[in-house]
Amino acid sequence: MQNKVFCRVTLLTLFLSIMVFSQVFSGVVDKIVVVVNDEPITQSEIDNKLQPFYQEYKEIYEGDELYEQLDKTRKKILDALVMDRLILSVAKAQNIEIDEQEMERRFGEISNRFSSDEEFETALLSEHTTIAEIKSDLRDRLMIERAVEVNVSSKITVSPTEIQKYYDDRPETFKVGESRRIANITIKPKPGEKPDQIRARAQEIAVSLKEGADFGKTASRLSDGPHAKDGGDMGFIKEGQLLARMDEAAFALKPNEISDVIETGFGYHILKLLEIEEARVLPLEEIKGKIKNVVYGGKIEAALNKWVDKLKEDAYISYK
Repeated sequence: MQNKVFCRVTLLTLFLSIMVFSQVFSGVVDKIVVVVNDEPITQSEIDNKLQPFYQEYKEIYEGDELYEQLDKTRKKILDALVMDRLILSVAKAQNIEIDEQEMERRFGEISNRFSSDEEFETALLSEHTTIAEIKSDLRDRLMIERAVEVNVSSKITVSPTEIQKYYDDRPETFKVGESRRIANITIKPKPGEKPDQIRARAQEIAVSLKEGADFGKTASRLSDGPHAKDGGDMGFIKEGQLLARMDEAAFALKPNEISDVIETGFGYHILKLLEIEEARVLPLEEIKGKIKNVVYGGKIEAALNKWVDKLKEDAYISYK
């Protein structure tokens, strides 16, 4: 549950980068843009975090629209950095300690993305950063996460009554449509085989199945599909999950009925309906864990926003 909270914090801070990116615009004079308590936010820090968005946006937008999108994202990044600094200042004031083993584990996740130490060192040089700087960023991130845990998430609970109310208020959300367990035999061309020969072969198999041949054994021997080893069993599917022709045939079958030969761009197919799972409303016991996570997440988000707003009221924030 705590990991979910940390993920939410990361999302709210627009995926604060661990690696330091090179500046987007050459020639930018680094300057302090905002001071949050005693923590400065610099122009280069904003630009560093804007670069990945710039690389993405320039493939989608151009002209004024590109600059508008970059300006919107820049404002979100700045808001996120302000929130980070606010929480970090709380963490420092509360003398919050971090788990050194967890920091090393997180650092390992970064370094292990590279195939060798040499590749990692080359990346550090190209990004004008160091291991010490990366670990410093990691330490700040872990302090922020821990501060949120201590001041917000540890105070949030979800009662059985809240879970029941969420379930009762959303009956449509928990309806599940009919699903069907389908077996499939796929026939693909052999080298030099002509289309009419392939179809004739598929028709011959279909006839033998309708006359009583074992579908599973036939699929294991003759199917060219990915489920051949399972006797053609594709598991349960919902309407709309298969190719249109296969989907139509699958949901027209009766239990244990075998379809006619179906032609698609992937070959010829013969289907068998193995089992039907009727449409139903999921029982609360089956999904209450998921509901608890959703309710908990909503309460965390609201509490976090309220806490940060209070921090802003009590903080010294100066925009330069």
